[in-house]
Amino acid sequence: AVDKRLSFWGVKSRCFVLNMVRPSEDDSLMPKMNDFTSLLGIPFAGIIPYDENIHLGNCAGRSVFAVENSYIAKNMEDIIRRMLG
Repeated sequence: AVDKRLSFWGVKSRCFVLNMVRPSEDDSLMPKMNDFTSLLGIPFAGIIPYDENIHLGNCAGRSVFAVENSYIAKNMEDIIRRMLG
């Protein structure tokens, strides 16, 4: 059903992004990227780590993704590049 709707809207390919990922001291708690990819059956585009600045910026109506030369903007540019191919 989702594939049909996406095709109707002209979406030809899909990928996924993990959002608000918090680092864990115990790596065994977090599934591996291959686990997500095989479960979802679509390519992985990137991770947006949890960052309080993103939350605060959203609450203030400011996009921290637009702050030039920040690691957040660079990460988002990399994800967008992977999504567009």
